[in-house]
Amino acid sequence: MSGRVILTGSSTGGHLYPLIAIAQEFGSDRCLFIGSERKMDVGIVQEYGFRHLGIPVTRFHPLRWCRALWRSRRYIREFRPSVVVGSGGYVTVPVLVMAWLLRVPILLLEQNIIPGRVTRFMSKVAKKICVSFDQNKGYLPSEKMVTTGNPLRKYWLKDAAYKAFSSVRIQTDRVLLVLGGSQGSLAINRFLEANYEVLMGKGYTVIHLVGRAYYKSHYDQDYYTMISAKDGLAKVYVMPYFENMAYLYGLSDVVLARAGATTLAELSYYQIKAILVPYPYATEDHQRSNAEAIVQQKMAIMLDESLLSWSALSSALLQLRSVWSDASVPDCARMAVCDQIDQLMAGRL
Repeated sequence: MSGRVILTGSSTGGHLYPLIAIAQEFGSDRCLFIGSERKMDVGIVQEYGFRHLGIPVTRFHPLRWCRALWRSRRYIREFRPSVVVGSGGYVTVPVLVMAWLLRVPILLLEQNIIPGRVTRFMSKVAKKICVSFDQNKGYLPSEKMVTTGNPLRKYWLKDAAYKAFSSVRIQTDRVLLVLGGSQGSLAINRFLEANYEVLMGKGYTVIHLVGRAYYKSHYDQDYYTMISAKDGLAKVYVMPYFENMAYLYGLSDVVLARAGATTLAELSYYQIKAILVPYPYATEDHQRSNAEAIVQQKMAIMLDESLLSWSALSSALLQLRSVWSDASVPDCARMAVCDQIDQLMAGRL
């Protein structure tokens, strides 16, 4: 089909990256992103070669919501999309409401087992809802749901951070990659920093993504900071963020991470052993539900944030050897979602 697609999602990587995966399939000339005016959101989308238009929406600000609705209406009428795709977050509401009023078909992406409030609210007017887990049934209209999985990016950026770190040569057999979500995790950061020496003493090289804000306030190197063990072999590489995750997954033996849906989809696809620490304050504790589904498939071990300790981590690393299943998940979600969009364009759904 030759129709156009508007994609809208909130500021986190878990919402933006599945939309970028879809846009990579359709091409930049057929896609328009509408989202927040934050520089980071605009920058990520534009770095991948797609056009991004911002709307001035913030929580509990009626005037800004009115402006966001008006601007969304203008963008939709000018771009004339065949379908609008939303991946969740309050910033998507003005776009989706205007799409409904202008009678443009809506497709929703729900990456988590427990759907977000926006997905539940907009499910009443959406034509289709693409979900990542069969367990979503019971939360959303079953007649609109199709289980596609979570779309993964077809290609990754090779930006300045990638060019700086790709010259590093890992000198140990064990590599632990630590992720705290797209914005980092204060609890995980503090726990790991207290155990850098212990991990290096056990022969682990650690690659730790701490989040941009945390890195800026604690470290002063441009792309990464290196901490060396006494023997000079094991090292810790602390980074603010890293866009080309496929490269880091290729270096890693084990990942310690939050349980966001996009992270879980990537870990499954790249067959990486994982220790999951769900964010305890996520809406309706949805990260715990996500993690439990992966643990049941014997693809990860789950630890409570409140119980993080060296003994718990050490035990989890040992357990991974016995519970690990090497059954990977094929990367077919992107095409499955795009097929649903094509069918909406053709009026077959």
